[in-house]
Amino acid sequence: MDRKANGDTMNTVSITRLEPAHVDGLRLFLAQSSAGDRTYFRDDVLANGVVDSWLARTTGAYHVALVEGEVAGLLVLEPGVEWGRHVGEIRIVVAQGFRRRGIGRALARRALIAGLELDLDKLVVQVAAEDEATTSMFVTLAFEPEALLRGHVRDDSGDTHDLLVLAHFVESTRGAVAAIGLAEAMEM
Repeated sequence: MDRKANGDTMNTVSITRLEPAHVDGLRLFLAQSSAGDRTYFRDDVLANGVVDSWLARTTGAYHVALVEGEVAGLLVLEPGVEWGRHVGEIRIVVAQGFRRRGIGRALARRALIAGLELDLDKLVVQVAAEDEATTSMFVTLAFEPEALLRGHVRDDSGDTHDLLVLAHFVESTRGAVAAIGLAEAMEM
């Protein structure tokens, strides 16, 4: 998916599946991400072998946003297990210098397609409740607030914050894709 992100100063963004050629750039991206951004991931993304394990997994979707070959963002979509195997959890982080340019939205849209490809029924994303811009972005993509977990997150300063869980039922995406005739292009 190549596209111009919002704004004249942004170069072409390419959203692509994580491949071995991206590993060094992804490790640099993760090392330069704030500790707060890294907390969105289930794994300690700085630990040896984590990125390599993402490449080896046969479930889930792992995509990078590239701008002129530089990793500018990361999407991780992992299905649950057992009774939650029909639900995928989305995690998206965009590098500080690339925010507010449409990269997060492009990764979120790719997550919707990945949800279809993985035959998931529901996608969820966790957002800091005070992050109105991110919440708004997901709401425009048909995510709905599902839970507010009060005092659920503790930052490095020891302050607690509310966590908002947003949900999207994938069937609505499947219907929209079929309605505009993209089903064949997605090889569903």
